[in-house]
Amino acid sequence: MLYHDRKMYPEAVHYLRQFIELSAHMPDKAAVGTAYTVFSACLKEMGDREAAVRCLEEYLQLARGGDQHGTALASCALGIMLYEQADLDAAVSYFEKFFETARTLADRPMLEAARVNLGVARGAARMGAWMGVVAGNLPKLIAWKSSRVPFTDH
Repeated sequence: MLYHDRKMYPEAVHYLRQFIELSAHMPDKAAVGTAYTVFSACLKEMGDREAAVRCLEEYLQLARGGDQHGTALASCALGIMLYEQADLDAAVSYFEKFFETARTLADRPMLEAARVNLGVARGAARMGAWMGVVAGNLPKLIAWKSSRVPFTDH
């Protein structure tokens, strides 16, 4: 983690890869999850976004074996990464998994984060269709807006 914090990504990747390879025999699931998350962040910073996504997907598969908190965090991280890459449908899918898992954990701050992330991703995914409707009917929309009765303070 120290190498990541100092932006020494190749060194961080080297040691995190070793840790992840040895982690199959470790009972500390939180440490394994942190290692995968930081490993993915290092790969992303080094410009290999596809490998970063694969890394998080691998961790998500491991976490599904009983680590609900890890499943939630991996789903959130994948959703964020895919949202940044403008893969909105996939981001929505992962944020939905994040939301569902957060609901089962009864972790209110996590649930609020899941709700916000899911709402933003769904809104962004639907924005293109909405703008298409608005652009296609712009004269009607302007006519409707200009004919509306203004509010009064009576």
